[in-house]
Amino acid sequence: MRSEESMMKQRIGIMGGTFDPIHLGHLAIAEAAFLEFKLDKVIFIPAKEPVHKSDLKVSPAKHRYAMTLLATAANPHFYISSIELDRSTPSYTSETLKELNQRFGGEAELFFILGADALRDLPTWNDAEECFDFCQFIGAIRPGLDKKQIEMTRKYFGKIGYGKIHSLSTFELAISATEIRKRVREKQSIRYIVPDEVAVYIKKEGLYVKDYEPVDTK
Repeated sequence: MRSEESMMKQRIGIMGGTFDPIHLGHLAIAEAAFLEFKLDKVIFIPAKEPVHKSDLKVSPAKHRYAMTLLATAANPHFYISSIELDRSTPSYTSETLKELNQRFGGEAELFFILGADALRDLPTWNDAEECFDFCQFIGAIRPGLDKKQIEMTRKYFGKIGYGKIHSLSTFELAISATEIRKRVREKQSIRYIVPDEVAVYIKKEGLYVKDYEPVDTK
């Protein structure tokens, strides 16, 4: 049972990622977390650069932000923030969570939403243990899969891991941004994989028609 103090606080989901591009899998997980954990809103935060994967090239930030904005516009409890894109230096999740906590004046419960495979990498994050000072984690797992990854991560962090890492069962929706980019390059349809507005934007801007050029984060 939630305490009276926690019931007074907003429960806010945080959905981070490169969103290159954002797809229906991201939106489905965010909606499932919103409902299951009784969140007040979910904030999508496009990453500036994946610091833990510095060799990964991503599309310019303006395109990833625009696609995320288009994808979330129709949902009244989905929001978007440029908090990471606005930084002039490499951005770490621990810094983002700390800044969000300050912006909300400590009057919000933050829930960081991610896939179980990404949660597996949590021990390698910069200041990973500090993240627990500002949020709880929700790891999305597919039916019959990923449970061991969640359990391994909980075990790594011990008591705080078992208390602040939660699992979220989702239906099978095998969509990856890598596959979407590949389909665009090969002139295959991405309809029903990304929102229609995102598909139109990708075509209009000529995204993913060839392998990435050197990364441009502007």
